[in-house]
Amino acid sequence: FYQFQVRALCDPVEASGAWSAPTALVATLALKAARPTMVEGLLPSSSTILVQWTTGALNDCEIVGSAVQMRAAGSVQWSVPDGCEDLLGTAYMCTARDLSTSTTYYFRVRTLCNNAQLNSEFSSESPAVATTGA
Repeated sequence: FYQFQVRALCDPVEASGAWSAPTALVATLALKAARPTMVEGLLPSSSTILVQWTTGALNDCEIVGSAVQMRAAGSVQWSVPDGCEDLLGTAYMCTARDLSTSTTYYFRVRTLCNNAQLNSEFSSESPAVATTGA
């Protein structure tokens, strides 16, 4: 927290004004968590993809977890994949399950904080990764 006072300075200094009364206490704005980076899908099988990422700078965020979303190629709808819900603490990977075979997916991640106003923005979407055929 900070307080401020001001006064007019003159030349000569003896002619300067008195200091003002201190301001009320003020605080700097809290910094949001930086968005995660290096989001990628790895080790695809016919129905699963391992999703991993690097958590960005937490700044003033007290991390409580991560939120992972996916979308299939050609869709604009993001959803939470089975296996990647309720990620608590400092998780940096999960296995998306029950995916469709021979389908291309994209993933994105955001950091969740105890103060939701400090949650990160979603990461850029991952490079495309496809599940294998049956």
